[in-house]
Amino acid sequence: MALKNEIKGIMLELISVVLYLVLIFITAIIIMR
Repeated sequence: MALKNEIKGIMLELISVVLYLVLIFITAIIIMR
C-alpha cells in the first residue's frame, strides 16, 4: 500500500513537471511570434 502511494506521488510530480515544461514551451512560442 505504501509503495502504491509512493508511485502515485512520483506520477503527480512527473505530471506537474510536464505541465510546467509545456507552459514554458507555449509561452516561448507566443513570445517568438
